[in-house]
Amino acid sequence: MFKNAKFRIIRVIILTTVLFYSAPEVFSQDKGLKANAERTNIYLERDMSSTAIDTGEKRTTLILFQPEKTRKIWHDVFSLSEKSSAYLSGVSQAPSVEMIPALKPATSGRLEPQREREMKPEPVEERRSYIKAGVNYFRPSKQIFRDIYGNGVMYRAEICIGIWRGLELWMAGGYFSKNGKLSFTDEGTKLQILPVGWGIKYVSTKGNINYYTGIGLNYYQVKEINPIGDVSKGRLGLGGEIGAFTRITGGLIIDFRMDYYYCKMELANRKIDIGGLTVGIGLGYEF
Repeated sequence: MFKNAKFRIIRVIILTTVLFYSAPEVFSQDKGLKANAERTNIYLERDMSSTAIDTGEKRTTLILFQPEKTRKIWHDVFSLSEKSSAYLSGVSQAPSVEMIPALKPATSGRLEPQREREMKPEPVEERRSYIKAGVNYFRPSKQIFRDIYGNGVMYRAEICIGIWRGLELWMAGGYFSKNGKLSFTDEGTKLQILPVGWGIKYVSTKGNINYYTGIGLNYYQVKEINPIGDVSKGRLGLGGEIGAFTRITGGLIIDFRMDYYYCKMELANRKIDIGGLTVGIGLGYEF
């Protein structure tokens, strides 16, 4: 009896020493053991008649000292006792346990998947603000307008302020000036259009490209000078836009856009839609 007690003491000392020096490796193995029976006995020795030092309930996690696949009937294991809240070392029968992947590999330094998801920071809502300036090709919607002035270049500047989850407020101003000839007298005429607008747009990002669509109002200040008489009027128009921009370097961005606006007013005793389609390119800076 004394001899068996002495053997058990020596065994505990050896296993404790091995565990102390190899704890990181033991806990970082790619495989562990899990009890698959309702009650799994952990014995002191490789003998069914030896003392059962602990009983693991189903799903109790055991650490295996031989993580490689083995056909041995017994496994040397290390377990946290639910009764005494202390770590115990012993042996368990192979039919009572099953192999499972480890949840915490030490070599990669990563946490358990569930813990990693819990610690992952919530995405920060991005509210971008930027300014743009560009050149647009303006094509008036009405043929009578085009017959006198044709198509032309419209300059445009814009500022956008992010407010909430991709929504942005925008304000813009433009300038269009073109000389033409009156239809019947063939006399010279000049037209200036100063649109000032504001509205809202939604921006969605895919990769490095930001796509947007928006609506808004444009107040058109129009001035026409010709021998028939000078006219200066203002009118509110409605329209929408689509486009995309991407960052070139730093805060510098390049923008491609298209919009269409409708604004009908009376010029020289005739009603005409001074709105139309614009397609343009611009550069900007994002804050």
